[in-house]
Amino acid sequence: MAREMLNSTGNRRRWIRTFPVADLAFAEHVRALVGRLRSREPRDLEGALRNQYPEAVVHPSELSAQPSSSWYVYRDGHWSPPDP
Repeated sequence: MAREMLNSTGNRRRWIRTFPVADLAFAEHVRALVGRLRSREPRDLEGALRNQYPEAVVHPSELSAQPSSSWYVYRDGHWSPPDP
């Protein structure tokens, strides 16, 4: 299961899921950046992440009928299976 953190923006909730799941340092770095960034745009989080994780990407997933959105944050630019 992905590392998840909830971030509220106004009345809309945002779930942030980080991959790889086992990289707790990456998840904590994402959490810290989300807390510091003034912008709430995925591209800005991605840009900030790339200072330390050059392959990082942020994929937003939003459905207008849902009260929340999800951002999928990939350290290596894509999903990969967990280490054994």
